[in-house]
Amino acid sequence: MRLVPIVFVCLIFALPAAAQNGNGENAPVGVEEITLAKDDGNGEMGDEQEEFMPTDVPIHCSVLLDSIKASSVRMEIVLLKPGSASSGSKIVTVNFKTNGQHDRINFTGRPEKHWKTGNYKVDIYIDGKLSKSKEFTVISTKAGEKP
Repeated sequence: MRLVPIVFVCLIFALPAAAQNGNGENAPVGVEEITLAKDDGNGEMGDEQEEFMPTDVPIHCSVLLDSIKASSVRMEIVLLKPGSASSGSKIVTVNFKTNGQHDRINFTGRPEKHWKTGNYKVDIYIDGKLSKSKEFTVISTKAGEKP
């Protein structure tokens, strides 16, 4: 009968330690969601998109983290299939350090002039490690339009 209270006390102390080693303070921060959107015309994020026009500058990227733990977050926009030799080149790189008080980071990405048509991906790195990617496409402008 004395064994039951001892086991109970041991479990009470073991549970918080197990939580810290699982999804607690020591667990790495990850990305739950990446949202891409056009500018709403006022410098804010508009509706979510997966296709953009060359003139959609900037493209907004919102990253929802799975933790508010302080971390270093880097967004890279990479050109995948532009139909030229520059495939795989980084177009935009933005760094941000969280302060442990929020779980959403909003980035904007803009090329020098306009986006080249092709397939792109957004890579999100947390503390130097790739956490999640999302692909998007920049399509040609309509006939007669200038980029």
